[in-house]
Amino acid sequence: MPIKGKYGNLQHQDLPSPDTVITVFNPSDDSKKIDIDAIFDTAAVMTCLPEKKIKQLGGLNYSSVNVRGVNDTTVERTTYFVNIRLGDESFSNIEVIATPKSYGLIGRDILNQNKVMFDGQEKRWIYQCPGSCDTSS
Repeated sequence: MPIKGKYGNLQHQDLPSPDTVITVFNPSDDSKKIDIDAIFDTAAVMTCLPEKKIKQLGGLNYSSVNVRGVNDTTVERTTYFVNIRLGDESFSNIEVIATPKSYGLIGRDILNQNKVMFDGQEKRWIYQCPGSCDTSS
């Protein structure tokens, strides 16, 4: 079933972007969960989540990865394994990058698993887009 949403101003007040709320779970204990505001980011290879919020889930397996930023600098970031729910779609044991931002970035690791439509003129999006992504309904 398609998941639909509108653009918001989570990232920048003057530049609306496709955003939503995702629920993030501790894979070892589904009762430990947190809702996180996030934007869809087709430039992000991996999903990125606020480190402060991830740590609230407690007891997560972690690792590290070198990340190259926009200005071509490389930094080491902590990664965590979490479960994520976006609408009725679930992603298990997905590795996410911890960031200092206050919101998350839904990366291509999630986006590439379904057909997605971003309609900038109408400021709306559809995940699990059926057929030709008809937005008339």
